[in-house]
Amino acid sequence: MFVILVAQLLLGTQMPDASVTGTIRDVSSGLPLVAASVALSGAERDVLTDENGRFVVSPAPFGTHHLTIRCLGYATRSLDVLIPRSGNVAIDVTLEPVATRLARVDVVQSQTSADARSVDRRAEIVNRSVTVSSLVRHPLLAEPDVLRATSGGDVFARPETAGGLFIRGGSADQVAYSIDGIPVFNVAHLGGLLGAWNTDALSAAHLSADASDIRAGAVLSGSLDVVTRAPAGAFGLRSALSTSHLRITADGPLAETGAAYLLSMRQAVPTIGAARDPNLIRGESSDWLGKVTLPVRRDEVQVIGYGSGDEFSSSRAVAPHISADPRNGFAWESRSIGASWMRASATSNLRATAWQSSTRAIGDWSVSTTDSHLDSRRTDYGVQFVRQPLLAHSGSLLGARVEMVRTTYRSRGTKSTESGGLRLDAVAPVATLSGERVAALTSRMSASIGAALSVTRSGAMMAPRARVEWRPTATLALAAAASRSVQHVQSLRNTESIVGHMFPVDLFVASTPAGVPTAHSDQASLTAEMRPVAGMTLALRGYARSMQGILLTAERESGPFVITANRAAPFFAGSASVVGAATEFRYASARTSALLAYGWQRARYDLTRTAYAPEHAARHRLHAGVTVEVLEGLQLRLGGIGAFGRRATAVRGAVEWDGCNLADRACEFAGVPMSSPDALGALSLPHYLSADVGVRKQWLRIVRDHASTIAAYGTVTNLFNRTNFLNSVVNDGGRSGVEMRSRTPLVIGLEWQF
Repeated sequence: MFVILVAQLLLGTQMPDASVTGTIRDVSSGLPLVAASVALSGAERDVLTDENGRFVVSPAPFGTHHLTIRCLGYATRSLDVLIPRSGNVAIDVTLEPVATRLARVDVVQSQTSADARSVDRRAEIVNRSVTVSSLVRHPLLAEPDVLRATSGGDVFARPETAGGLFIRGGSADQVAYSIDGIPVFNVAHLGGLLGAWNTDALSAAHLSADASDIRAGAVLSGSLDVVTRAPAGAFGLRSALSTSHLRITADGPLAETGAAYLLSMRQAVPTIGAARDPNLIRGESSDWLGKVTLPVRRDEVQVIGYGSGDEFSSSRAVAPHISADPRNGFAWESRSIGASWMRASATSNLRATAWQSSTRAIGDWSVSTTDSHLDSRRTDYGVQFVRQPLLAHSGSLLGARVEMVRTTYRSRGTKSTESGGLRLDAVAPVATLSGERVAALTSRMSASIGAALSVTRSGAMMAPRARVEWRPTATLALAAAASRSVQHVQSLRNTESIVGHMFPVDLFVASTPAGVPTAHSDQASLTAEMRPVAGMTLALRGYARSMQGILLTAERESGPFVITANRAAPFFAGSASVVGAATEFRYASARTSALLAYGWQRARYDLTRTAYAPEHAARHRLHAGVTVEVLEGLQLRLGGIGAFGRRATAVRGAVEWDGCNLADRACEFAGVPMSSPDALGALSLPHYLSADVGVRKQWLRIVRDHASTIAAYGTVTNLFNRTNFLNSVVNDGGRSGVEMRSRTPLVIGLEWQF
């Protein structure tokens, strides 16, 4: 029935007949600029100007959209355009003749040869990208969130709780995150209702699902790089206030220097109800991002900073014995600052990046007479040089990366009769050389081969990779790939502990010759992708991977993090094997967005005494939804997520739980639940099914000749009020399920832009 409904909605959607036209000229000479790229957010594709400098974007989506013009040898210019339901908007733009970095531009759309078309789509066949402008129409998002927008099929993000991305059966600490190439750590916020970054400051997100992006460094499963948007040519302001957070973003030029700035801040207080109910957690979250861009002769220099912080406390007792104190407490923060230099030549882009990134997590956890304390820190200093060819189907990609990774891990547990603890310090210099050669074998086939050589104090490790791509028709692309990846830093968080749904933090420890091993993964994959009509994508992926030397703490610890006095063997290194397949259907037009994704996987983690399926690796996953603009400016959204064949490690001890929601105005978590190391993955959980319905109404206004947008939105979750379970508590008295959200209002918000 759902597929029939989606088909009827798609076929019944009428495309708008609006268009945007104009001419791009040199500001000094007035001459038309040929082959300038014109990108309109929400449009099906970018366009190029003709020999007269003219461009046409048709059809153009209704509403306020971002228009960006780029041309080699000229400064990029951006402006907001108010597009009516029908008719034409004429815009003439002039560009300053200042050399700038050539961003990714789809310059091949007007060509007709098969190999030319493959230039535009080569990376997308294996990986995926999302634009921020598309998030407001994503069927599964109550609020914009690039983490959840990239999930589906072979990539998983927890639907109701906090956490990062789980790619092809791997754990969250096996994914590298970055902003404009600057590494960031521990991107998940408290409660899972708030995304990792303020999307008002971003333009896109690029996900590598096979760890093939050399700019991400040594990482086992994959990487996610979010791209900040270019500051506008005039002052702009975007703000929002919802029941989950307040955010504000400002951007504009800096005097007449050609420099520009972008600044965003966000404050989330999802636990305001905790003052009246000690069963609810007390906590808050915040993040900020700042960027300054400056053209320097032929080059562009960018300085960026990012920070985030979370803290919460929860009652150690549950009803009816609950009291305000004592409480368990957790806090984590991340800071990154970096600078980039970029230069574009006729054949390639050069980029140099330097950064300092850090994170810290602290925790106080008490069980009976044992009080445990955690202090985990990581600080990275790094520099990277990358040369990337302009054309993706041919050329050489070269990279060099040098990092100094410093990690400290302190834990101690005290009892009435004894004390113990763990102290791990590591300084790990890592130097990595990467290279990849891409060549067109025929007009319809290309191949690439490359490798990354990492050198540490433990020795050198080679990570080769190869890929072949074939396009038998203009709409069908096939790819086969094989690769090895390595990772030199791992986490000591107990991933089987239910506490991780509230404390989703990686507790980093770096590899050393006599301590933490360097993990590696071997992977093979097959991909088929079809785009039969504009805006529609069908994809099928299959993969198999084997991981060795991964840290698995769940067999030793029952709490949320490692606490042990056995310094000789504070953790276990194990292995894992994963096979899986995924299929996706995506469709986007000016008024409709639809998604249907299914993923199957079989994951097995092996330890010294047992083998188990991890909590994050359900056997089957389903994502489905549709967003339709039923009236002018009015969107309705229906989306659902399912997980089947779920496994978990049972909980011992009392626990109270409920995800963040509007009815409670908070998140509920109380008790000191412990996992069962002797029964890892032994619990079979019922199927998870939840459907959300959302509405969004947008109004357009003209204020002092500038377009302004106001939008109101809201979501009700678990529409059919199904009882879902996060885990089960197993005690002497029997077994009881830990229930997740019932049907409840999830979020209500108001946002504005001018």
